Parts: sequence; C-alpha cells; structure tokens
Amino acid sequence: MHNALGRDCAAPGRWREAADHHRDALAPAGRTGSTAAESHALAFLGGALLELGETQEALVCLRRALSLGDAADNGALKAARVRLDSLEAG
Repeated sequence: MHNALGRDCAAPGRWREAADHHRDALAPAGRTGSTAAESHALAFLGGALLELGETQEALVCLRRALSLGDAADNGALKAARVRLDSLEAG
C-alpha cells in the first residue's frame, strides 16, 4: 500500500511525500520478510531522495536494494541499477 502511495506521489513530483511513503513501506516489508517489497521500497525511495538532492542517503538505499539479490523484485533492481549507473557516470 505505501509503495503504491509513493508512486502516486512521485508522478506529479511530490518527492517528499513519495519518500515518506516508501520509508513507511520498509517496516512492514521487513516484518513479513518480503524481499520483493523491500527492494521496491528501497529502489523507489532512492529515486525520490535523488530528486530531493539527498544523494548520500539515496546511494545507501539503492545499494541496499541491489544487495538483496535474487529474491528482490526485478523491476526494482533494474531501477536501482539505472539510478546508480547514472550517478557513477556523472
């Protein structure tokens, strides 16, 4: 639910709200052991944080998403990799 709200807030550029919702999604994902939901929250939290100029925290989130490996959501991993690659290239 929180990840969906985060995506809804990100669409019109409401990045602070999007980041807050993705942060809120992390606790339930951890409690339930849903690596896919955790990777999604981390990848999209990282993206929102980048938009807010909070690069260091974004890097932590994106790297953490990638560290979840095979159990992670493939779309989230791809999004995290694209964002990290763009940061490293720039």
